[in-house]
Amino acid sequence: GLLDAAIRNGGVGADASVYLNILLGAVLISCAGAAFGAALMLLGRRLGYRIYAVSTLLHLAATAGVMLLWVMTVYFLFVAALLFLYCFIPVGFLLYFRRHRRWFG
Repeated sequence: GLLDAAIRNGGVGADASVYLNILLGAVLISCAGAAFGAALMLLGRRLGYRIYAVSTLLHLAATAGVMLLWVMTVYFLFVAALLFLYCFIPVGFLLYFRRHRRWFG
């Protein structure tokens, strides 16, 4: 996708592209974990909250790494800014569910 095009055009160095691919994979895995945790929370399971929390923290750490690498390149500066704004959504959900965790078994 966009990452591969930037690598071919020289917007992302060869060294950074390896780390970006790893971090993007971690972001995708954490999103799947958060969805699984949310499904368990809908069933009223406390384990779902724990899975969601760990997945969200992994997501935020990986996203911070992606933003840092993308900010270092001109081509991804706008995308890095969007990722920063997008991070507020999972943080908001995590804080909300933490506040109301007594609902979960």
